Amino acid sequence: MSRYRFFSITTRILESIKQIIIANLESSGIITEKLTTLRLLQIILALGSIVVFTIAKPFLSITFVWSYAIVHFLFRHIFLFTSFTPTGIAYQLKKRFGENKAAEIYEFFTAFSFFHRSYSYVLLIEFTAFQGIAFLIPYQPALQGIGNVLGAIGIIINTWCFLIIKRDTYYYMDMFWGKFLVEFKQEGPYEIMKNPMYSLGQLPSYGAALALFSIPGLIFTLLNQICCYLFYYNFELPHIKRLLAEEVTLAVKKI
Repeated sequence: MSRYRFFSITTRILESIKQIIIANLESSGIITEKLTTLRLLQIILALGSIVVFTIAKPFLSITFVWSYAIVHFLFRHIFLFTSFTPTGIAYQLKKRFGENKAAEIYEFFTAFSFFHRSYSYVLLIEFTAFQGIAFLIPYQPALQGIGNVLGAIGIIINTWCFLIIKRDTYYYMDMFWGKFLVEFKQEGPYEIMKNPMYSLGQLPSYGAALALFSIPGLIFTLLNQICCYLFYYNFELPHIKRLLAEEVTLAVKKI
């Protein structure tokens, strides 16, 4: 192998690793590219939350953990479900701040909700691990093994999907702007199912809850998945169908 070819392959591998890391950070609510004031603020808030909760974890009560998880579960889904109604959050932000500033603000709150929904879930399953079902402790190695496999499969699928649809679509910015932001192709997981992120993409959460056998974690994940599908069929799918219909109409007019 020539030195140039080795360098080229190494560069591509490193770039792929970089994109995978960025995809997982961004899907968790941390955007590191093209830092704006609000993106930097979200990074500071996220890192600050990690530091504070890490220090305070020995002193946290189960009541606080439950409250934190419930509040951010409700915030995430109420925010999402009220974003794209005719006079919803997206409309109000555009009306008050103008489209570009409104987009930055909407992205910030979406990233904020992504991070805290995920972090509160991690705390919940840690604090409710094997709670009330001590008889399953002997089976912990098997449960952890199954959970880890499910989690790994889900992470691969989520990362793959994220790299296909890109950050703006993942953050629902296509719905904010009312137009497709990427040229979507039916490739990867999208070749075999319409919405892999809402189905198999939930496996990391199920896997983590199963590994610790957190019943609340399993219930939260199921409720989150139900909410995802409710949003998809009531908001996201109509949005996609409308845009596709507009594209067909424009194509017909050009003939």
